[in-house]
Amino acid sequence: AVDNSSVELPATVEVIMNRWILQMGFPVVTIDTQTGKMTQKHFLLDPESVVDRPSEFNYEWFVPVTWIKTGAAEQSFWLVKKEATNSSFVTGADEWLVANIDMKGFYRVNYDDKNWERLLAKLSSKHEDIRVINRAQIIDDAFNLARAKIVDTTLALRTTTFLDKEVEYMPWETFRRNLSYYFLMFDRSEVYGPMQAYLKKQVEPLFKHFKNITGNWTKIPEMHTEQYNQVNAISMACSTGVDGCKELTSGWFTEWMNNPAVNKCISLLQFKEDNAGNFGSGTTALEQSLERTKANMKWVALNKKPVLDWFESQTPAV
Repeated sequence: AVDNSSVELPATVEVIMNRWILQMGFPVVTIDTQTGKMTQKHFLLDPESVVDRPSEFNYEWFVPVTWIKTGAAEQSFWLVKKEATNSSFVTGADEWLVANIDMKGFYRVNYDDKNWERLLAKLSSKHEDIRVINRAQIIDDAFNLARAKIVDTTLALRTTTFLDKEVEYMPWETFRRNLSYYFLMFDRSEVYGPMQAYLKKQVEPLFKHFKNITGNWTKIPEMHTEQYNQVNAISMACSTGVDGCKELTSGWFTEWMNNPAVNKCISLLQFKEDNAGNFGSGTTALEQSLERTKANMKWVALNKKPVLDWFESQTPAV
């Protein structure tokens, strides 16, 4: 049907899809907004892993790249080779570019340093100018690119500084899932305290947001994603010691003791279980298992000091 439609494709559907179906993994697309050059490369979370499964397509894909430049209309381009140049990707001094709009494509995106800085500046000044799905994508791509040693770990951490102003579910859930790896790796180290302090500072406004929109926890948020994010807010707030959180859950426990038929804590957890898997492939894709122990040890050795230094710089000394 697509072959016979007005949709412009670089090849037949079969030729395009064979590269996605018959090859292992997916690409990372790197866009240089200074030159307009774009490249694709097989994305490997462990850059030292050996790809022993040959591909007749040499691990090249037909990539449908979509992008928005400083809030303008969405544009598209097919990347069909290892690299290509398109002058439309070049940005001006005050422009930013975000690619893979609404995460419609199955690939990660990396940028030149200047565009990363402009995206970070936009997230800090007015994050709503970037679509909510792409705010989550920027976080997820940066954390995974950092683990693959394509960008610095501190760049990934910097993509989260705007979250003290964020109330949407997807960016927070993406942050929570990616940070869980850091908590696992640094659980019994000097990084843990500053990391907890940073998370507390970031999640406290979200906790207060839900307190306000629920009338001091007397109402249930209307949207499912809000209910899901409320669970995240309470969980992270209590685990980091945000004022009022433990009193809230203790009060719910007391209510349950007095009236076992009403258990707000279980209701929240039951909502999360009942709706697990209902938030699309983007969420389940984040459930991939951790790297092998050897790769994890290398990652910790490489990143422990810069991660510690960054978290300490973001939170005042106690």
